[in-house]
Amino acid sequence: MFRLIGIYFLCQVCLLSSASEERIYNCHYLTAAPVIDGRLEEAAWKPAAYSSDQFTDFKGKPARQTVFKVGYNSAGLFIGVKCTDNPDKVRQGDNIDIYVIPHGIPYHFHFIINPKGLKYFNLLGKYDYTGKYIYWESGIYYGKDYYSVELYIPWYSMLKIPQTNEQWKFNIGRAYTNKYYFSWSPLKGGEGYQPKDFGILAF
Repeated sequence: MFRLIGIYFLCQVCLLSSASEERIYNCHYLTAAPVIDGRLEEAAWKPAAYSSDQFTDFKGKPARQTVFKVGYNSAGLFIGVKCTDNPDKVRQGDNIDIYVIPHGIPYHFHFIINPKGLKYFNLLGKYDYTGKYIYWESGIYYGKDYYSVELYIPWYSMLKIPQTNEQWKFNIGRAYTNKYYFSWSPLKGGEGYQPKDFGILAF
């Protein structure tokens, strides 16, 4: 009996330890630039691996399967997110949040894409220039049982080019109908902009 209780608590400690580990995604160099049309299986994306971590809400509840890949070249950053869903039932409140915090500058970049084609951007951090425009591209694709979004963000829009072995703070969130929120790097509570809980994008 006591042995079973001990094993149970040991398992809980292991789970908590695993959940608290900072998540890291290794960004891949792309020798060719992907076409920004939402399709993530084209040859240009082959060097980049899909993420393997489960998206969860702040209580640890898992989301529908959500994976992403990130790549870069001399021109900018490429991000693709693939979301399992019924394309015929995508809702107006379904959004993909992407947060990128380059190392060494006071700007935090927030990109929002709705699978119906709406997109929005704002700058957060030390200087909040909500609504300020920067150039970026996005595309959306509907598969049989999923939709995927794709972004291209030039380095000049982010005011920074990453150096070898540099690490940026990074997170991706997925919202359902503005009621449920899941993220790649687990958040301590609520949703969205919580930089202290973000993971790492490693170059």
